[in-house]
Amino acid sequence: MAQAIARARFWTCGTTGLKVHEAAVPPIMGNAVTAVVFPLVGGVLSLLILLTRWEAFHLLSPKWYYIALTHQATEQSSAWSPCHFWRLPPHLGISPDG
Repeated sequence: MAQAIARARFWTCGTTGLKVHEAAVPPIMGNAVTAVVFPLVGGVLSLLILLTRWEAFHLLSPKWYYIALTHQATEQSSAWSPCHFWRLPPHLGISPDG
């Protein structure tokens, strides 16, 4: 076990100065992409819903309106609901409870 830790490769983050294990990079990148894609898609769907409800535009047919409404609600609830369950490390000095 000690040999595996000794052989582990780390690099230092240029922003935080923290050591990052090489094997942690793919999940970090996946989280970064997800953090951009989910709000972007949800925002586009919200805009489509808004423009459909606005009588001057009435952009989507009823079928596509409900498809967009369902996907937007599902995507946003699945993207944001884990935030309520995360517990931040105490050394950051940030408390989710206020």
